[in-house]
Amino acid sequence: MKCENGEQKKYLNDKLRDITKEITAKIKENLSRRGDSSQEKNITTYIESFILDDDELSDLTGEEVKFMVDRIELAINSDVSILEKYISDSEISEIMVNGWNEIFIEKNGEIIKVEDEFFDEEELGEVIRRIGSSVNREINERVPILDARLHDGSRVNAIYKNITDGRYILTIRKFVMKDVTMSDLMENGTLTQECVDFLETIINRGYNIFVSGGTSSGKTTMLNAILKGIPRDERVVIIEDSRELARGDLENVVQLECKEKSGYDDDEVSTDKLIKASLRMRPDRIVIGEIRDGKALVNMLNGLNTGHTGLCTGHSNSVEGMIRRMESLYMQESSFPIESIDEQIAQGVDIIVHLERLGNGDRRVVEVSELFIGERGRIDINPIFIVEKDILRRTDNTIIKSKGFDENEND
Repeated sequence: MKCENGEQKKYLNDKLRDITKEITAKIKENLSRRGDSSQEKNITTYIESFILDDDELSDLTGEEVKFMVDRIELAINSDVSILEKYISDSEISEIMVNGWNEIFIEKNGEIIKVEDEFFDEEELGEVIRRIGSSVNREINERVPILDARLHDGSRVNAIYKNITDGRYILTIRKFVMKDVTMSDLMENGTLTQECVDFLETIINRGYNIFVSGGTSSGKTTMLNAILKGIPRDERVVIIEDSRELARGDLENVVQLECKEKSGYDDDEVSTDKLIKASLRMRPDRIVIGEIRDGKALVNMLNGLNTGHTGLCTGHSNSVEGMIRRMESLYMQESSFPIESIDEQIAQGVDIIVHLERLGNGDRRVVEVSELFIGERGRIDINPIFIVEKDILRRTDNTIIKSKGFDENEND
């Protein structure tokens, strides 16, 4: 991680910040008293004249006046204040705010601490409340956690200060729908040509594929690329918390989104409900953005084990970890013995593609394995691709579940 400088404006000093905060409050009060809209065309001129007419500010430099004008405009005109430029920057994928004076961004895969600051905790809290209000959600001491999707598709998580160390916490994961292909992933080193050929073949053959990995490991990007290999004439139902998957050239597509509970509306539509509904839509393939709970997993496996083909993602640190997590989630909803649960998982999930995010921010496929029931009646792993000496290599293992797959097809 590095601290950002140069192009990013910074506060000249604490005194200037305090003066700017004070002037902002005065201007807001004056505008409110006059009944003027903060969006009026002459707002910049008004702010400049307000500052220049104040004798106490007569010794400010031109640079300081410009800084104050820009900062006050953000405070008055923008719902997100100083976060405006980070939200509008297409190279920034995530914004993390740990209190009023600690802001981090993820830009081109690198975590950077920026020098911008809110005036105080109160301004940050007001920004969070405005964000919640924009999507008809509330956040306060009674409802201290806000999870929401903005109108542009970005995901927001905010924490009220009464359950932290006194700071508001805000995280914005920006929505970026990338029309990524397998060729793109091969070119950036995520996987090899041999692995691309293998995945394209099993996609076409109707294998059920589970993409696993940690946070920001590239799971959704991989799933987007896999979608490109689905035959165009298939009927595909896509289920997501928020829309991140591109339909590409697919013609017969239904895209469904979950709906969370809010302070005003308890009509929740969860992933498991949408999976149940999708099974009545005559899908050839069901695509689930992410499995997070037992109900969704059980319903997904019920669908995959009754003739439907599917794709999904899940959080884990390894293929083995993904299996253990699926077992744990299933046990939350069922008293079946572990052998029966493993049978449901192995029958429903054919292949796990596991990704990792490297220290330099790059994403890599590090394992592709087949799931099957071993001699002891438990899930076993058949590694197809593994990393050896930092290179993704094909093993000598053959596919156990044939499904018409020809090992020599890509030779």
